[in-house]
Amino acid sequence: MTDDRPEAAGTARRTRRRKITAWLTALYYRSPGTIVIGGFLILLTAVFLLMGLFVDSTPQPCPPGKVCDFVR
Repeated sequence: MTDDRPEAAGTARRTRRRKITAWLTALYYRSPGTIVIGGFLILLTAVFLLMGLFVDSTPQPCPPGKVCDFVR
């Protein structure tokens, strides 16, 4: 009969659990400087994505009675 305790898990299952635990440990327990830099990069990426979605970058035509960006 098998138990639900982690000690009773098979070798492959225990190895998988250790890999996941190591990955989560590496992800969440970083130095404060790395967390600040990573957060800043994520924030910068989000701002550029939102700008790309909401800022209209198509050029507007010049009104008939006005000279726009004309150089002789």
